[in-house]
Amino acid sequence: TNVEYQIGLTATLITDDSVIKRMHKVIYPTNCVYGDSHIKAYMDMYPISYPMHERLRRLVKTTNFNSNTYSHTAFENSILRYKFILDSYCKLIKTTVDDYYIEDYMEKDKVAIFVSTVKMADELIHRLKVWYPDKQIVRYCQDDDYDEMLEGEIIVSTPGSLGTGIDVPNLR
Repeated sequence: TNVEYQIGLTATLITDDSVIKRMHKVIYPTNCVYGDSHIKAYMDMYPISYPMHERLRRLVKTTNFNSNTYSHTAFENSILRYKFILDSYCKLIKTTVDDYYIEDYMEKDKVAIFVSTVKMADELIHRLKVWYPDKQIVRYCQDDDYDEMLEGEIIVSTPGSLGTGIDVPNLR
């Protein structure tokens, strides 16, 4: 690229696939990769997967019209139409919050839950306030107030609102 420094991003940093490993070595030669592993992590991420019975999968859309790639927006819009699927999905989120946030809670900890649609954020906020009446639960989407979001302990947002260029300072 004829530049002194390059920042390369990939969604597949760690892999067991030998082809991808070879491509990483070509694109990111070991002698050119920043290797300082003393970066202070300030958050943990927990990807969650869930099974869905075949009968239910037929009801749920995971792609947008004229597309064959997965869309979480299409998924959320689809399950919002079926109360029993929505209930099950929200319970999965509650179980995850219980296991990874409530159970190991330390003072000033926060949890951010990312959803794709504002409608899902509103639905989830309503349920979270019932499940966790002692927690400060806030939505941070579109025109919501940044300072109010900072006060939240459980924050529900979209990747476009909280996931891009927004800092939630370490308040400890």
